[in-house]
Amino acid sequence: AIENDDDDDDDMVWGLEEEERLLASGKGLGGEVYRNKEDEQLFNTIISSGVPDRVLSIFGNVILSLIQNGRGNDNGDVSKSNDVKHDIPSVVLEDLSEILTKYGICLGNILCNLGEWKSNESDLTSVWNEFLQCLRAAMDGEKVDYANKTLPCSAISAVMSTMNAFLRFRSSLASCVNEQDLDLILSYVLLEAPLSMSGMEIDANSDRQDMEDISDIQKDAIGLLGILCSEPHPSQINEKICKVFLIVLSRIHSTSTKVMSEILNALMDIYALDEDDPNNHENVFRDNHVLDAFQKSVPVL
Repeated sequence: AIENDDDDDDDMVWGLEEEERLLASGKGLGGEVYRNKEDEQLFNTIISSGVPDRVLSIFGNVILSLIQNGRGNDNGDVSKSNDVKHDIPSVVLEDLSEILTKYGICLGNILCNLGEWKSNESDLTSVWNEFLQCLRAAMDGEKVDYANKTLPCSAISAVMSTMNAFLRFRSSLASCVNEQDLDLILSYVLLEAPLSMSGMEIDANSDRQDMEDISDIQKDAIGLLGILCSEPHPSQINEKICKVFLIVLSRIHSTSTKVMSEILNALMDIYALDEDDPNNHENVFRDNHVLDAFQKSVPVL
């Protein structure tokens, strides 16, 4: 799954968008996916053989090893640190990041196709909480720990992308997200890398890659919030999310185009309900001048 004998292999990675297009072509009017007996037997064999669990385990072990390395902690508790850091050679870090990216895509495809896997609420909650713990491990107070690099940006991006797949294909998870979790996700939407990535000894290529990873982190965090906002929620929560989105939109000199586009798409989905719908949050839309923000952002794009 992770061997790369040819540089062109990167162009052949099968992502979630391709998977969704394929599934859409095989759906009936009711939204169900047509599967024959051979397909069902294959999918059941994959689950029973433990392949999905093994993929998730390897993904988690790589993340945990990076956290332990960043914090110098060998006891498996990512919540503590003895401030001893052992640098990983950049070439090894690049390989680990590639593994996380590919395993994250595999998990997305598994979640998309194997609806029986991790469908139990307790299993889902356990996995989700472990992902949240990884995100918290990368924080320094209320911001991402850029200087100490507890968890590389590429690893955070892989975690956030995988969380997005879990929430998208296991909709029951939405009820497990509390306000503390929401605040954590919002903090990643608000990411703003220092202009010089100060305090970090990196070359220009690494700098550009980190900036790209930060945009991907923001984009997936926005995607998470968009999915959550599709469920009924109070106006206070809606306003909190709206204000964060508008703050990021206002940073026209530091916010990437793809992040701005993702926010605009999310806002359009959030406030697209009819006037007579109790969940349209029109008061939040008007009070926060969301339409003005749209009009100011369009010329920038």
